[in-house]
Amino acid sequence: MRRIFHIYASHGENASAELYLPATNYELLDLADRLSLKDGETPYLKIMEYSAFDYLSGRVAEPPDICQLNTLAQRLAELDGQDAAAFEGFVGLEIQKNSIPIPLTRLIDFAHSGSCCHVVNEVVTDEELGRFLAENGFVAEAEELPAAAFELLDFTRIGRDHREANGGVFTASGYVEPHSEPCQISETMDFQLREPPYTVLLNISPFPDPSNPGTEQEVIPIRLPTTDTQVWEIPLSLGKPNWNGVMSAILDCPVPSMNGRLYLEEEIPLVIEWSKKLQELDGAGELPKYKAVLAVSGCEKLTDMISLADRLEEYTFDPAIHSAEDAAVDELIWRLSESGTNLLLPHVNLHSLGCALLEQSSSQLTDYGQVGRVDGEPIQVPEEQPRQSGMEVMT
Repeated sequence: MRRIFHIYASHGENASAELYLPATNYELLDLADRLSLKDGETPYLKIMEYSAFDYLSGRVAEPPDICQLNTLAQRLAELDGQDAAAFEGFVGLEIQKNSIPIPLTRLIDFAHSGSCCHVVNEVVTDEELGRFLAENGFVAEAEELPAAAFELLDFTRIGRDHREANGGVFTASGYVEPHSEPCQISETMDFQLREPPYTVLLNISPFPDPSNPGTEQEVIPIRLPTTDTQVWEIPLSLGKPNWNGVMSAILDCPVPSMNGRLYLEEEIPLVIEWSKKLQELDGAGELPKYKAVLAVSGCEKLTDMISLADRLEEYTFDPAIHSAEDAAVDELIWRLSESGTNLLLPHVNLHSLGCALLEQSSSQLTDYGQVGRVDGEPIQVPEEQPRQSGMEVMT
């Protein structure tokens, strides 16, 4: 799915992250983990890029709700042709009425209202609109006129009068004229951020048939984890007795960096085992810690990632520390109390102090917070080896 919005999100002084929308369910939940959001807290959001929808710049009501914004992005990624022109047309009419900024719920309604408009493609001026109307039987005076007389018509006036009388607007794609009010679809939508009904969403399919290039292969979405019995029924659904000749791609999971990874045959049971580990970590509230340790561990193989899930007790994790300054303030409060720290803050180089503390404890900063080892030793990164599994699908 194509990218629509590039957003910047922040919470507090030092926790910030960027994300492209539309995002998957777990990508949104991961953003909350990176910002250390608690239940009920909302981040500050800013739209940095609008992709092909630059005309929305400065027109979206702020601060945007991330779930509503993602819902809009999902729909805009699907738009083409008449639906895309109709959306731009409705936005243009709001701008003409000076009804800006436009609430996200209203933009969502516009994005589902292609059937509420007439669209004339590639007609972008009053003159072109007037000619279109005259040539297609919408102007009684133009009927049965000789060609020479027809060309003498004031097409610009005809187009302008029609546009103004019927509330039409020109867009980059053509002329748009609403014939009914936009759909009120947003009223029935749920914009709450919830965990999806799976831990890993997997697509499985048979290997492409080299004897029939271009043949469309059956693709089956699988929600993991699943029961042991159902695991062995999965390849049977593709007509395969086992995993031989089967490939899979991760569509969504709690570790967004793994989305798009491709796994083959005997690797698929490892994905299933990993999904069980992730479910256990989620239930224990340790997913943010796991993702933080994973970020600094250098693990690439599924076997290493599964093993790491069983060794989290070897690591320390503080989701409140996102910068050297955070580390310094945390240390000062622990040693001096909060009131004493406030007196000292104007006189301390927090960045230098924080860097020294991180180096002393062999800790590292990640998007999710500060990570270190319980024994104070440096975090070891596995030696680089030839990569044999977990290929990433390029999109």
